[in-house]
Amino acid sequence: MATDAADAGTFSDWPYTLAMPTFSLSDVQIDGFAVSNTNAGETVKVLARTFLTSDEHLFHKFLQSTENVLSFHLEKQKIYVNFDDVTRLLLLVHRDNSAELHINDIALSANMLAKRNFAKGDIVFRRDVSDIRHIRFLDLALDPHDKVLFCFKVGLKFDYFSILQEVRTSTSH
Repeated sequence: MATDAADAGTFSDWPYTLAMPTFSLSDVQIDGFAVSNTNAGETVKVLARTFLTSDEHLFHKFLQSTENVLSFHLEKQKIYVNFDDVTRLLLLVHRDNSAELHINDIALSANMLAKRNFAKGDIVFRRDVSDIRHIRFLDLALDPHDKVLFCFKVGLKFDYFSILQEVRTSTSH
């Protein structure tokens, strides 16, 4: 019985994903997204932590703003990225405003909410997943002060996640 490789239980769109190297960027200053129109001298509302899907109205504006900033930094190094080929994008901005941009070739594991019952060893297809609860990046060491921006495609839908404030380790009492 043949299975459709596009339904395989991964986030990659293999064989259509174009793996790219990790790019090093400098002077990346992203602190959040304006969520309202504001004139100079007025208080601006800024969203620094978010999780959006492509169904939400701010998603496309945030994604376009992100592409514009990244294109600006990449073009300074004479690097062009066709963002239409991107299925996963991870930007890690460090305390000194240096950054690592990972495109497509991002190893991760995820805890997902299942739509059906599974036995150990069963194959998981995209259609079996109703929600993603937790993502962990494999092979990457995140510093608690890193700012994280992650966008990924699952099927025909995109998700956009950002923590543009420093990530702090919390303790429970």
